[in-house]
Amino acid sequence: MPVIFNLLESSEPVPIILNVLEAVGPVPVILNVLEAVGPVPVILNVLEAAGPVPVIWNILAVTEPVPVISSILEAAEPVPVISNILEAAGPVPILFDFRVPGRSDSKHSMHHISLAVLLALHSPLFVQGNDFKVVGPITQHFQDWLAKNGYTDDFVRADHAVTQGSYGGKTDDGQKVTKTPVIFIHGNSDAALRQGFGHNDMIGWENTIDYFQKKGYTSAELYATSWGDTNSAYASSRTHDCATTMRLRRFLEAVIAYTGADQVSLVTHSMGVTLGRKIVKGGKIGAEDGACDVGIPIRNVDVFVGLAGANYGLCNCEGEGVMSPTCNKQDGLWPGDSCGMNVLDCGLTVLPFPCDAPIYSKFLTDLNNDFQQEAKRVISAWSDSDDLIMYGTITWGKSTCLIPRSSDKKTKELTYDDQYNWVNRIN
Repeated sequence: MPVIFNLLESSEPVPIILNVLEAVGPVPVILNVLEAVGPVPVILNVLEAAGPVPVIWNILAVTEPVPVISSILEAAEPVPVISNILEAAGPVPILFDFRVPGRSDSKHSMHHISLAVLLALHSPLFVQGNDFKVVGPITQHFQDWLAKNGYTDDFVRADHAVTQGSYGGKTDDGQKVTKTPVIFIHGNSDAALRQGFGHNDMIGWENTIDYFQKKGYTSAELYATSWGDTNSAYASSRTHDCATTMRLRRFLEAVIAYTGADQVSLVTHSMGVTLGRKIVKGGKIGAEDGACDVGIPIRNVDVFVGLAGANYGLCNCEGEGVMSPTCNKQDGLWPGDSCGMNVLDCGLTVLPFPCDAPIYSKFLTDLNNDFQQEAKRVISAWSDSDDLIMYGTITWGKSTCLIPRSSDKKTKELTYDDQYNWVNRIN
């Protein structure tokens, strides 16, 4: 029996529960999704399965129906399936063939789980289990404080796996802040916390926050909110725009005021490094979405950790790469197309000609020419084998990950214990 759901600009997840009682044939489910803004979780509770079979579609855009066929035979544990579908112009039929253990018409072994998912643009993510080590969002106590103090930003970000779009806050008025609060800013296409368990799912700051908590930190001392979305197909469209930068600045100001702490520390990653530097330094931005003034510098930052940031741009953005919004010359990651007589070869370890003061992204140039330190201690850290930045992280003869005037620089494979040690000044 087909079930049809029409989702018209749904702003919240739409849970669908089907109880399948010894179904021997396909159970077709058709989703006609028009501009769904959040994930559409579908939970199938199959009688013969030992647990529920959750299926989540984050539907953003395909031009033709996308059939998803799943044959589940006596699943020993929950089988979550996550698919990213881009711009569905018509119905998205999903067929589940549930066969009862012991039936003669079962074509497969009773302990076999067969999953065939046909997608137009993205491969499905087959995962085992769905237990998050860290669960958000920001606490109700923090949400109430934000509302009372006039903040209207969506810092919760319930569109990110419901609970995983943010983290932090006190549980009640009696909870004390005894450690220096730490604010985490993720990179392009990532999120505050883990979004799922597929091989392409972003994990956000899950491991770091989990480690900090094991070392005695509480939610009252650890904060994160998501910016942007986790769709990597849109990664090349993101910039240091006013909307994103100003929102993160307000989050930083809110945490400082809410905790009442004398100082805070920031741990930032990838594009979050340059966004984080700007919200601390303040000043004006001329961006693709207009001009804005971030405000005066915030001077009570104890430690600023920048992990794999593109402080001098990305060599993949030189030349034709500048056509992507994220590579633009105003508020993007354009590294410049030449330096001296060197042209379109910014990633060379050894440049053939002398190179001095290349012209690159105005946003990054202004950021790097501001001699106001981000914090009392600034740490730049990266891996020379970074598979996103590439070129050994080199941009015109120096590592783009090196924040100017850093107190320390580390070139190693980064782990959450390093971040804990740096923030706590252990090494």
